[in-house]
Amino acid sequence: MEESSLSDFNKYTQINLSDLKNFSNFKYARNLVVKSKNFESLMLCLLPEQGTLRHNHGASDAMTIVLSGEIKYKNYYPDGSEVSGTLRAGDVEFLPAGLEHEIHNESDEKYISINIYSPPLEANHSESNFLYDNNFENNELSFKEDTALFLKGLNTNATLADDNYKETIAIIGGGFSGTLLATHLLSSDFKVATRIVLIDRSPRFSRGFAYSTSNRFHLLNVPAGNMSAFPDNPNHFLNWAQKRDVNIDAKTFVPRMLYGEYLETILHRANLDKKPNIKFIRLNDEAVDIDSLNNHEANISLESGKKFKANKIILATGNYFPRNPKVKNEDFYSSKFYAKDPWSKEALKNLSDDDELLFIGTGLTMIDKAIELKMKGHKGTIHTLSRHGLLPNTHKLDLEPIEINYDALLEQSKQADFSLLHILRDIRTKIRSLSNKENWRQVIDKLRPHTQLLWQRLNDINKQKFMKRLRHFWDIHRHRMAPEIALIFHSMISDGELKIYSGKILEYKINESAKTVEVSYINKADQQIKSLKVSKVLNCSGLEFDFCQIEDPLLSKLLNDGTIKPDSLSLGFEASSDGALIDKDTKTSEVLFTLGPALKGKLWETTAVPEIRNQAYKLVEFIREKSLQKV
Repeated sequence: MEESSLSDFNKYTQINLSDLKNFSNFKYARNLVVKSKNFESLMLCLLPEQGTLRHNHGASDAMTIVLSGEIKYKNYYPDGSEVSGTLRAGDVEFLPAGLEHEIHNESDEKYISINIYSPPLEANHSESNFLYDNNFENNELSFKEDTALFLKGLNTNATLADDNYKETIAIIGGGFSGTLLATHLLSSDFKVATRIVLIDRSPRFSRGFAYSTSNRFHLLNVPAGNMSAFPDNPNHFLNWAQKRDVNIDAKTFVPRMLYGEYLETILHRANLDKKPNIKFIRLNDEAVDIDSLNNHEANISLESGKKFKANKIILATGNYFPRNPKVKNEDFYSSKFYAKDPWSKEALKNLSDDDELLFIGTGLTMIDKAIELKMKGHKGTIHTLSRHGLLPNTHKLDLEPIEINYDALLEQSKQADFSLLHILRDIRTKIRSLSNKENWRQVIDKLRPHTQLLWQRLNDINKQKFMKRLRHFWDIHRHRMAPEIALIFHSMISDGELKIYSGKILEYKINESAKTVEVSYINKADQQIKSLKVSKVLNCSGLEFDFCQIEDPLLSKLLNDGTIKPDSLSLGFEASSDGALIDKDTKTSEVLFTLGPALKGKLWETTAVPEIRNQAYKLVEFIREKSLQKV
């Protein structure tokens, strides 16, 4: 949210919401709370049996905060699917622009919510009172304390010039890693006045690109029972999700958009429950420089021109999109026929239902986008191409648990000659001994708690061998599809809707008049040059593994001036066990830290919820202990 918007939004909590509780016996009431050029807020009041017709909010994103009562909702997705549920007091729901929905009050109680729209809704009606209904008799409003606190928490003051705080902790990156870290920091007991500043270029904090999707067929690839944000409360997400949908259980693969709502909710809750000496600021901005670094603080420069000092700075920048494949004519990558970011709104825009497409990559991103197109009614063939043409395996949740013990391998890893070969032999031996070969999944899953330690005990030569020869095999066994997604996806293959190739792209030739691209590639099987004619090419090859190649102004600057340095494999940054970043002179910083994907070279297994939540918890404990030393 822009600073001007925040200034307007501060008026929000200065308005007596009781004065706005107006009901109509004829239709549900929409009462204006505040409006600026960037957003507007309405109080919706529905009597029992009142509701809306199916509608959307045009170009406006919408957020609903339920104050009292409950409401039944039904969302209609572009693929023709529908999702229904119930929102109750204290619940928050986000609706992306253009999504159709309807709501109905089927309870015996009055329903009241605050709805925020950005940009403001546009009303093309001649009747002046059609949009707002603030002319009804006022009644006193009473609602739950946690809802009142939630509304108060939305009044975020973005002023950075505040000298009353002895400690300032800045988190650069407001996606999953940054949100989890901010949540744990806000829940901590700091003995000194502390500011926590969360910075992200995207206005939608907490979601990142993974959880920003509004497609219900984009599922988590981990069951709900394993997705808690809190290591000491493993059922936290499951319990939260079951309040939204009683049919969810520990083995359910829920939509990623629901998990995005969960992350938003826990951050808001932590903000409301924080100690009085903690201030939380969210900045919709981009950090472009960190300078004047010493043992105690550094200056952060933002794209907006703002600057402020911080005592601890955490780079929670998450994952990055991969580079474009090297070809003869790289000018193609700036054409309208190519999408580097498959999640952008432009990626699948202006396509006809019969257009043939090429997806570069055959992993989970490709599967997400292929199913998204199918559910929208796309008829054209989807071609997919990767070096090896390997597809992710499928989760099986009906397997009987078996005992898998890695004690011998862990003991062996202490030896000086420990190598990748020891790990491979141990895994193969365990799989060969299985009576049910489908249980290879448990062999891989039971290795996961030990992966970081084993990776750290391998030398760089073995790690490089893994990256070059085995990573693609590991990925398809470790990162698997939800069973319901696998059914749809494999039906697409058997029906000829999707084709898989293995090889290397050579060049692209654009035919402007035909609005097509001819893609030439070397087929892996016979080493012959072959070609495909498609209407668009999407890069679905996953994530960038070389952090030295990332196109990020801040990281490039820090790497170039030696403030941070890449790990020996360039998979991330060199850091201590606490996440403290190490500079070109091998000095461990007392100010700069990181977590998540940036530690891939050090830990390998560091991009999923269990690992990042533990890192966030440990980093917060480290920062809190350092803060206590100042008292």
